[in-house]
Amino acid sequence: MIIRQQYEDHDISFTLSLDENIRPILGNQFKLEQVILNLITNARDAIDEKFIDAHSEEKQISITTIQEKQFAYIKISDNGIGIQKNNIDHIFEPFYTTKDPEKGTGLGLSVSYGILEEMNAEISVSSKPNLFTTFTIKFETTSA
Repeated sequence: MIIRQQYEDHDISFTLSLDENIRPILGNQFKLEQVILNLITNARDAIDEKFIDAHSEEKQISITTIQEKQFAYIKISDNGIGIQKNNIDHIFEPFYTTKDPEKGTGLGLSVSYGILEEMNAEISVSSKPNLFTTFTIKFETTSA
């Protein structure tokens, strides 16, 4: 709720679509929260950059969870500036950033990648410049 209020102060709306049948995953809850907070912070920055002057469409972040067979997925999407194709292969590298120096260090996605690797999870990204970015995290679930 605290995070939601901060984002609403930026006129960003959240859509949550949470699968009620998600099975348990192995990992550190607090580190996973760090990953999710990092991804939604990046989403907010991308939205703020795209809508610096224009307000022609709704600023949106969506978080979706899905259980498919033995895998659970978390998808975090935004309608911000997107990621240019030439940057996508580098975004998980330490210190790689397209942000201004006062906005980012280039460590958030690298640290997130390492946390997810420790949890035997995978992260992928799809993006269309000026339309959307979606990060998908895939976990193997335990038996219910």
